[in-house]
Parts: sequence; structure tokens; C-alpha cells
Amino acid sequence: MKKFLLRTLLFCFLLFLCVNALLFLAARNNDFIGGICLKHKTLTQTASPKIILVGGSGVGYSMDSELLREKTGKAVVNMGLYAQFGLRYMCEEIKDDIRPGDAVFIIPEYSQFYLFFAGWTGLNELVFVHPQSLTHLKTRQQFKTVAKSFPRFYQRKIGRLGSDLYELVGKKNEERKYFNAHGDYIGHLEKTDSIDLSKHGLFPPFVQPKNLRFNPAVIPYLNDYADFIESKGAQMYFLFPTVPQEKLAKQAAFAQKIEKELKQKATFPILNTPENAALPLSDFYDTVYHLRKPGRRARTEKTAAAYINFLEK
Repeated sequence: MKKFLLRTLLFCFLLFLCVNALLFLAARNNDFIGGICLKHKTLTQTASPKIILVGGSGVGYSMDSELLREKTGKAVVNMGLYAQFGLRYMCEEIKDDIRPGDAVFIIPEYSQFYLFFAGWTGLNELVFVHPQSLTHLKTRQQFKTVAKSFPRFYQRKIGRLGSDLYELVGKKNEERKYFNAHGDYIGHLEKTDSIDLSKHGLFPPFVQPKNLRFNPAVIPYLNDYADFIESKGAQMYFLFPTVPQEKLAKQAAFAQKIEKELKQKATFPILNTPENAALPLSDFYDTVYHLRKPGRRARTEKTAAAYINFLEK
């Protein structure tokens, strides 16, 4: 009986190791989050002066870096990937690659000022795919976010293990098809399917906007970050995100609160306003932050013009 129990425990332990090894293998090949590795490689290899775009998927999906390069004369690296990483993480992860002459464009989704600043469940996916990201988690709150959401994340990954492994077959280096040489996400640009965004707002669907409170820690952090960037001979600029005009009008109070606080407390240049960053709903793809090709071009042209106008003042 004792030998049977020991063999059973040993079998369970080996099964646990095998399942988690397969889990890690599948997670490491996430064809979207996996783009972070390509983005960091591009950032490291791109000579200065360069423009570094910082934000979530609203930046990754919705900027045309080649067009921005043509308009500004500077190389461009798009680090935008997923809002749930949190703005603090997004800023910290690029620090080592900021060089004299660089321009860092901070373009956060509105949720960063109310909910996602220290990250959300997306941090778990990031740590699985890019373990080096742990070195850029600087606060107790970020580690608490990872720990608190891990059980649900792990359960979901176990449930998807079979399908994840199936999808892995034949998808080696698939992320290279989704991201261009600048780090822009381009997997959606040729899609023409119509997606109903009528129920989408400025915040994720699992959030009750009435319960949101402005995070007073964000702007002081950005002020300190701007000082750090300046100490490296570079410059930081803030831009409001591009969202549908109709959605902005319905939830204008959230954007207005951010704008008011920035005007009062920010020590860095702000290149636009919520209103002039917005575009028609028809320019958007599958969320209120992801632009189709025409909207992506219009947004990039606005961004380039705002930056050039500021430099010429």
C-alpha cells in the first residue's frame, strides 16, 4: 500500500511537471503577446534619434510608424501592445533604451488613469511570454496584481492547453506576420468585416464606469518620468488617445477630468486634446481604440502635425 501511494504521488508529480512544461511552451508562443520580444529587439537595434510610441493596443493597432517616420524624419519604434500591462510597466520597460535625441510619446488609453496604471490580468500573460518583464515591475501593487489574478489565469490556461498546443503547430514565428518592422500591429488592416461597437465605451466591458475613481498617482509618476527622460537627453510628450467622437461625447466627463488634472499638474508637453484626437466611429475596427487603415493614417497625420507644430513654436 505504501509503495502504491508513493508511485501514485510520483506519477502525479511527473504529470504536473509535464502539463506545466507544455503550458509554458504554449504560452511562450502566444502569437500576439509574443510580439513584445520583437518590439524590444527593434527598440534595442534602432539608432537614435528615434520616436518611441508607448501605450496599449490602441497604439499598437492604430499608428502608422512608417508614415510618422516620413513626416518627422525620425525612426519610429511602436512599443504599444496591451493596455492591461499598465502604464507604469510600459514606461519602465523602455528606460534602458532611451538615448539622447529621442522623443517618447506617451499615449495611454483612458483606463490607465482610472484602473490599469499598475496593470491587470494581462501582466500574467506577459510574464509567461516574456519572463524578463519581471525586472520592470517596480511596485508592490504590480506584484499583488500578478499574484491576485494568477489562479484565474492559470485555470484558464489549463482549460485552453489543448487548443493552444494545436494552434502552436505550424505557427512558428507567426508573430512576424502580425507586426511590421517598426512594431506596428498590422494583422487587421486588410479585414473588412463589420463589428458592432454600439455597446462599447471608453472602458472594458467588465468595468462599471460609475465605480471608477481618478488615480492621483499617475500624473506625479509621469512628471518624474519626464524628468528622467530629460536627464538622458531625450524629451517626453503626452497625447490623448484616439477614440470615436460619439463615444467620447457620451463619457466626456472622464476625459475632461484627465485633461483638467494634466493642465494643472503636468510638467511635460501635451500635444493634443481629447476632442481633436477623436475620429468618426466608422474608422474603428473591433474596439473603440483599434483603427482601420484610413483612420490609422488620419490619426498618424494628426500626431505628426502636432509634434512638428510644437517643435516649430
